[in-house]
Amino acid sequence: MSGAPITVAPDPIGSSILRFVDASTQSARLAPASISAYQRDLERFAKWCREQNLKHASQLDALHLRSYTAGLARTGMDPRSIQRHLSALRRWFRYLLDDGIIRSNPADGMKAPRVRRKLPRTLDPDQVRQLLEIPGE
Repeated sequence: MSGAPITVAPDPIGSSILRFVDASTQSARLAPASISAYQRDLERFAKWCREQNLKHASQLDALHLRSYTAGLARTGMDPRSIQRHLSALRRWFRYLLDDGIIRSNPADGMKAPRVRRKLPRTLDPDQVRQLLEIPGE
């Protein structure tokens, strides 16, 4: 890891996030930038869990995740960033499932928000004229 400060509280959820980040760093299946982004996203999720008085990953269900992602959307977070948060949560829950800490993955089946595609910028009449005046080869 790039020496990023660890800000997750030493509660069960925070501890499992630290183990996940450590395992992800050791496995080398993710780029360091992805691990850093996932760590930040999961730290934010751990903080939200503490605010909701959720202490164990086994307490979490799909409704909690929907509430969390809806809160991210309400803050104006870009849908791509919310998608990354969900990706981090899916990986973390998969890790917990593989370790036997949870029995099912509450992130399975969660749909990420749609990213609005921007329409292409149109050319003004002068640009079209310039384009048409380019000599062919």
